[in-house]
Amino acid sequence: MFHSTLIENPILKLISEKMNQSIILDVAQGSGVWGFHIKTIVRGNPVMVGIDIWYPYIKD
Repeated sequence: MFHSTLIENPILKLISEKMNQSIILDVAQGSGVWGFHIKTIVRGNPVMVGIDIWYPYIKD
């Protein structure tokens, strides 16, 4: 997974300013980094529902 603080920091700032919901759906493929970041910056202890759609995890 590629991480760039040039991208992550502005997006996380925007999310933290705009997020006012208590339930967050995280549909992704990978290690759950974005879900972790969102859970740590959103106030009010949001409920995270995570679904991993990475093929090696969902194949038979």
